[in-house]
Amino acid sequence: MSLEARLALSLMLAPAIVYGLTPVAIRLAARLRFYDVPAGYKGHGAPTPYLGGAVVIIGFVAVAPVLAAGERRSLPVLAGVVVLALVGALDDRRTVGPWQRVLVEGGLATTLWALGLGWTLGLGAVVDLLVTGLWVVAVVNAFNLFDNMDGAASAMASVVGGAVAVLGLVQSDVWLGVTGAALCGACAGFLPHNLARPSARIFLGDGGSMPIGFAIAALVMVGSSSAAPGWRSVIVGLLLVGVPALDTSLVIVSRRRRGVSILTPGRDHLTHRTRARLGTTRSTVAVLSGVQALLATAAIVATQVGAGLLIAVAALYLLGAAAVVAALVAPPRPRAAAASLASAPAAGIRVARIIGRLNIGGPAIQAITLTKLLEPRGYTTLLIRGSEAPHEGSLDDLAAHYGVEPLLVSALRREPHPSDLKALPEIVRALRDFRPHIVHTHLAKAGTLGRAAALVALPGRRPILVHTFHGHSLEGYFSPSKASVFRAIERILGRRCTRLIAVSVEVRDDLVRLGVAPRDRIEVIPLGFDLEPFGVTGAERAARALVVRQQLGVAPDARLVTLVARLVPIKRVDRFLRIASEIARRADVHFAIVGDGELRAALEATPIAPELADRLVWAGFRRDMPDVCFASDVVVLTSDNEGTPVSLIEAQAAGVPVVSTRVGGAASVVRDGETGRLVDVDDEQAFAEAVLGMLAEPAGARAMGLAGQEHVVRAFALDRLVDDVDALYRRLLRERGERA
Repeated sequence: MSLEARLALSLMLAPAIVYGLTPVAIRLAARLRFYDVPAGYKGHGAPTPYLGGAVVIIGFVAVAPVLAAGERRSLPVLAGVVVLALVGALDDRRTVGPWQRVLVEGGLATTLWALGLGWTLGLGAVVDLLVTGLWVVAVVNAFNLFDNMDGAASAMASVVGGAVAVLGLVQSDVWLGVTGAALCGACAGFLPHNLARPSARIFLGDGGSMPIGFAIAALVMVGSSSAAPGWRSVIVGLLLVGVPALDTSLVIVSRRRRGVSILTPGRDHLTHRTRARLGTTRSTVAVLSGVQALLATAAIVATQVGAGLLIAVAALYLLGAAAVVAALVAPPRPRAAAASLASAPAAGIRVARIIGRLNIGGPAIQAITLTKLLEPRGYTTLLIRGSEAPHEGSLDDLAAHYGVEPLLVSALRREPHPSDLKALPEIVRALRDFRPHIVHTHLAKAGTLGRAAALVALPGRRPILVHTFHGHSLEGYFSPSKASVFRAIERILGRRCTRLIAVSVEVRDDLVRLGVAPRDRIEVIPLGFDLEPFGVTGAERAARALVVRQQLGVAPDARLVTLVARLVPIKRVDRFLRIASEIARRADVHFAIVGDGELRAALEATPIAPELADRLVWAGFRRDMPDVCFASDVVVLTSDNEGTPVSLIEAQAAGVPVVSTRVGGAASVVRDGETGRLVDVDDEQAFAEAVLGMLAEPAGARAMGLAGQEHVVRAFALDRLVDDVDALYRRLLRERGERA
């Protein structure tokens, strides 16, 4: 059989096998409850089956060695593919440490090199081995990272496999051509299921992206080495995997600039940023695959023409890649932004938004969403943020999802600290360069430094100053003497603010009572959120709830009471543990604490926690809050103080009844007796009774949940928040006599 016929047969058989077996894999994954649960940095909103990678590998392995006529080079490549498929599947199921994976990948790379399938650069065996090892580890993880959007990794692998097949055809290498064609076809056969509308029906998972990356690493090394001599072969190889390599570079640079681990999941990939510009997943995958096809074509053509053209193509790629990374990663320099705004005749309204940190919670969500959603209304926003403390979590992935690039002032922290002396001048410089019309601060620490910086930065033309109290720490957090100092500071700054915002009537009344500002200086603007993901019903809701319960070790028919809170003193998780102990003494109930914080170790060490044993789950931070709510029978909050409790809004949006202490803005969120129950802050017995009453009367609890859903969807809509803030800004600008 001719090489051309073998290639054609590979391109027919491999996709047919994969396309036909994928529905079987979907059903098997559902039976095994082997799902990828939404975590915020991917696009799917529901648990999606794994095992797609297993089907692709089956199609590849079934075709490649048969049509390659038993070529000896098949064995090490296929063996490595199978090994990494098993390691990846284990990682999908239980999590394998990054260094353990690198160790396996390095061992497989050494095997390839020892069998003559690694790089041969003419610089000595040690250099060849090191470059081979780095190459395999890099390409495997590049494809693993690239598997962050429906169809991205499988489409890219299909393009690269096709390029390898062309190299095999050009060089009359049967094994290279057939193996590349089989990989191309297997990945293409998976695409109709993985790039389906409205979202993927199945994912590759690490069990697919890792072995596919290994196959590509091996095939590209072999094909490039035979296409170009010495070090020029590496240039060919780099161009053949150019887009995944660019994505990995982008992620590394982006996360290092933000001061987070490069292993931190997030929506900062080339795919996410491209989709933000193109609008759809399919167009994103098509464009990036097209770019990769052009790079591969240029590389193959260059190998046939000469070294000069190859070097020129590589230089253009490197320059273009550097430009792309610089454009997509670097936050706009405040000075340049200010200059462009000053020169533009209709530059819009400049807003400097300052927040202490983008930790997991309502204030950070508001700062990010307002920054993005006010843009179409004529606003240009510079978001200035500080650093999160350990155990606070981060919403950097949400910022990346919206395409928001905050200006990091790393010295700005939550607690009073000597670094404040460094943070203040940094904020002053940023404000002087940006020259905002409005400075809007959020939370106490950023409110203090941000407003002080605004007063110093622009003394001649003071901007409109707005500060939002997302609650307050003026009583209940600190000693009486410290609290009196903080109240005095807020009174001084309050007099210099154009307007203060309270997120609830209760917070406003507290501020008036504490003398921070008179009532007519304080606007009440409730929070607003995208609550659509919490409205899922029917079989999908049940399936997602089941996945969460399986992860938490809670039986499908068990009753589950969930607390969602940071583990800090004001949230009074100790109170929740005592209430849980009382409930557990009287009924068979399980409990979950979703969140993390500075008190976790101390709380786990309290006598009550071990008494609850396996009926209590410390779930840590989770991104799939809709699913957590779906899995819960009751969501509770036991705080001593609250601004607007986001966890109660989200629970009610999911139709789940709630019980909370009657503090702060809880009464604005929960209608006592209608959508949930509010209990006096120190009445733990009444709190336990309220929870037990809901568990004992499921019909009444469901009615409360439905009433709560209707209430919060109407009262806490994201569009309403944007409308309210826009209206306030324009009113203040008109009062100042500026264009609005």
